[in-house]
Amino acid sequence: MRGLKRCGYPFTYDSLSLPQKGSNVITFYQDAVKEQIALKRSGHIRRLVIAPCSLPIISSDPLFKYVVQHREYVDLILVHTEWAKHRIIENAPELEPIVTTWPIGVDLQEWSPPSTRTGKQVLVYQKNSPSEVLDSVVDSVNKENLEPVLLNYGNYNIDDFYRTLSDCFLAIFLSRVETQGMAMNECWAMDVPTINWTDSKNIFNQHQHSAPLLTLQTGRHFCHSDELRQLLSDLSWLGTCNPRNWIIGNLSLETSIHRLVHLVCNGL
Repeated sequence: MRGLKRCGYPFTYDSLSLPQKGSNVITFYQDAVKEQIALKRSGHIRRLVIAPCSLPIISSDPLFKYVVQHREYVDLILVHTEWAKHRIIENAPELEPIVTTWPIGVDLQEWSPPSTRTGKQVLVYQKNSPSEVLDSVVDSVNKENLEPVLLNYGNYNIDDFYRTLSDCFLAIFLSRVETQGMAMNECWAMDVPTINWTDSKNIFNQHQHSAPLLTLQTGRHFCHSDELRQLLSDLSWLGTCNPRNWIIGNLSLETSIHRLVHLVCNGL
């Protein structure tokens, strides 16, 4: 909503009331999907878009089955990244024409890096990796005479995160699966490259699964501790990273909102 206001697009937001007849509607709530499909079927809604994370991507899920059954009344299904799109199409090939990616942009006014950093502190962002992986990462950081700063997912606020990123020159993310990875995108906006742990046991290519938007401009990934040690022992690769510039060029809030409005109003 902040982005729509900033970009000057008129919109209404109300999760409870009936949308104005002829509206383009984005539904962000799973509970509203069936209701909105009924409104589209009756001709009340002009275009219906199911927003990211509003559709379970498990073929056995009742809501997924319902959307497949009534797909003629859904104009677009948005997902944050390619692996989620692949999963939906794998489960329901008939949905392929209406599934596309739309990552959420980062507000560069809110996430702006400091002029200087110490070059010693490393954020270790623990989401759901095994405890032995976390212990190994902290040990590897310490052995390189760097200072690990631990943040646990769900146990900090935005101000804590901003202050931490203002102090850290590098971040290590320990997450099994991300639909987009908003926290790491905010790291990049703060000009902090990330090293992302991948779990090779998962069926998807981890470079696209635990860090689906990771590029050589924004960071690197590792699976085993020896790979992390190599990255930490020789930090010359940081010279090839320009994470904030990548966000400016690809994932600013304004860029994201313009694409969203185009998709909602005009389609693919």
